[in-house]
Amino acid sequence: MKRAISILVAALMLVGGLSACCEPAAPSAEESGADSVSAGSAKEFIIGCEYSTSSCVYCMNFANAIKEYGEAEGMTVLLTQANRDVYTEISNAESMLAQGAQVVGGIWDDSDACMPVATACAEADAWCVGLLNGLTDRADGYEKYAYVGSENYDGGYLQGQWLAEHLPQNAEIFYMASHDGDQQSLAREEGMLTALKDAGRDDVTVAAREDAHNNRDEGLKIMENWLQAYDNIKCVVTTADETALPAIEAMKAADRFDGDVIVAGFDASAEAQDSIAAGEMSMSVLQDYKAQAKAFIELCIEIRDGKEPTDKIVPFSAVDASNVADYKDY
Repeated sequence: MKRAISILVAALMLVGGLSACCEPAAPSAEESGADSVSAGSAKEFIIGCEYSTSSCVYCMNFANAIKEYGEAEGMTVLLTQANRDVYTEISNAESMLAQGAQVVGGIWDDSDACMPVATACAEADAWCVGLLNGLTDRADGYEKYAYVGSENYDGGYLQGQWLAEHLPQNAEIFYMASHDGDQQSLAREEGMLTALKDAGRDDVTVAAREDAHNNRDEGLKIMENWLQAYDNIKCVVTTADETALPAIEAMKAADRFDGDVIVAGFDASAEAQDSIAAGEMSMSVLQDYKAQAKAFIELCIEIRDGKEPTDKIVPFSAVDASNVADYKDY
């Protein structure tokens, strides 16, 4: 009897072993075609960040800072850029969600057209975060939506206050915006114009306005065209340093740049600060990409830890010759 039991146990063990050996192994990430980031542990926290274009120095600095700070917190950080194409922005977001992103943040080029990103995040039970440029009406109706960045209207208002104090009587502004679908650009322009009005500067007018898409080449071309069309350009205002800097170069090349010309930018990039210190660019509005990136990671930590995240607002600062030295570590 004991011998029969022993034989039975051995047989059962053999069958179990064969079953285990015959069961197919789970494919590796390479074999399955899946992205390696989705093959992490169950505790892996994945966040995604997409930015509009690699030609924007500020956007690149911001995205790289998010990657640095996120990885320091043990997060997996996915970065994508879309060359200002709305369909690519939506596709990138869907791709990051497919890779397991619990948070998708984006500097979306068109707040209206990118609303499908919020829908995709909601369907995946992930958080959608507007970075610097929120989605339309703050994506009302979406429970998992937050905003991280600065209030662009306030930044434009700072720019307008500075101009109100420094522009001569009856000054004419030559204004370079981004484009009409860019909500942060529109908010900055509105803030600037409101500040001039609030300061009683009804004498100041906008002589010309062009969309430069915050692109250096376009900014240079627009400035060159203005120099051919207008004899007296004394104030150029832009929504990004990326168009203010080539405007200065165009005026210098045409021998039309002197101490009376005011050029106001936005972002206060390192290059813009050097230009301010050199007495060329008049002022810029500091958009602190480091503080904004840290604020985004703080929000992601709140989500990871099961807390209710809150919007993170980083204030702007006006930078000119009087205080540029204070921002050299930026």
